[in-house]
Amino acid sequence: MSVENLAERREGKTANNLENVPENMTDVLALVKAIDRAQIIIEIQLDGSILSANERFLKLFGYELNELKGKHHSILTAQDVDKNSEQDGFLEKVKAGACASGEYKYRAKDGHDIWLVVSCCPILDEAGAPMKAVVLATDITESKSELQVRMDIMNLTSIVSESDLKGDITFVNQKFTEIAKYSKEELMGRPHNIVRHPDMPKEAFKQMWATIGRGEIFRAVVKNRAKDGTPYYVDAVVAPIMGANKKPRKYIGVRYDITARELERQSMKSLFEAVDASFAYVEFDIEGKVLKCNKNFESIM
Repeated sequence: MSVENLAERREGKTANNLENVPENMTDVLALVKAIDRAQIIIEIQLDGSILSANERFLKLFGYELNELKGKHHSILTAQDVDKNSEQDGFLEKVKAGACASGEYKYRAKDGHDIWLVVSCCPILDEAGAPMKAVVLATDITESKSELQVRMDIMNLTSIVSESDLKGDITFVNQKFTEIAKYSKEELMGRPHNIVRHPDMPKEAFKQMWATIGRGEIFRAVVKNRAKDGTPYYVDAVVAPIMGANKKPRKYIGVRYDITARELERQSMKSLFEAVDASFAYVEFDIEGKVLKCNKNFESIM
């Protein structure tokens, strides 16, 4: 029963109308009205056709009810959403009598994107079989847009990847593929050590796994190797994404390319070592007191 129909029955003008609704339905009506004011609501048939939508839904999407009624709910799906995604198949769960939920991307009448946190549950008949579904949603478009801007900035400046608990790659951004010289297809499902340089000690990675396994953030300078054998250096930060059981469920790595800086540092180090091996030198403070000297200076003096 829709909110409007329930209201008509409870708030009808005749005494008979009032008698048709049990007294305890007053609380039910109040609860339904509160949900209607707070949530974005739509009712759909099990075949996906739209039955009704509340005022908040219609205002958010920019439609009149007669423009949606009887249409398949896919009319609201964003154009860039994969038609084989969970979003397109959530009614299958509802037909089986279960609720489905998630964050989904939709499209308003004027074409702009809308992000909703959705819960879709079956309405059961007297025999307990699903006969239609009700969808309750919360608009998260603004926070999602802000998050997207942050992600865009990070993807522009950082080398980003995600992995499962075994360390197998589940996501890489474009900057990762550019510096590693692998395609996304070559990286997906492969262990992260595909880019490990043999110069890196195994102990460093043991420490990393121990740290992120405890739910802590790990940071270190790491030497990697691209597909063509070229070494590159990154300032790497690896963080666990924690599950409801307070244990890691996946890992995210954000890295900054410091190859140029590291090569310059190594070049300066080599130059200093060459000077140290060939010359005697000593450092003084402004009062002439010795601060430091190398072994050649000690030998000569």
